[in-house]
Amino acid sequence: MRAVVRSVIHRATVSAADASLDEGVVIDPYVMNAAAIAEYERVEVIGAASGNRFSSFIIGGRKGSGDVRVHGSGAHFVLKGEKIIIIAYAFPHEGQLIDHKPKLVYVDEDNQVITLREGV
Repeated sequence: MRAVVRSVIHRATVSAADASLDEGVVIDPYVMNAAAIAEYERVEVIGAASGNRFSSFIIGGRKGSGDVRVHGSGAHFVLKGEKIIIIAYAFPHEGQLIDHKPKLVYVDEDNQVITLREGV
């Protein structure tokens, strides 16, 4: 099986980064639902400007909060106010690849969903 991009949250703004807290990336559940990312799902996080990358997992935050808080070791790779890209992957069977299109979620400066698309 191949790893393919399943969901992408584009240009989310880090609202807090704290290395002293337990691991995880806390995200507003409305954004999680738009991207079809489940709580505790593994994701890759990329600093849009720096290119820094790390793996973590998602934790549901407060609904409507716009939170994108990076906790634990990931906070060494991104700063508060930085734009990040959050990617979730899938491992579909070969037959499922034909129709596969990733969910693309675009958010504004306050991490509120502004556009949803499928495919690149």
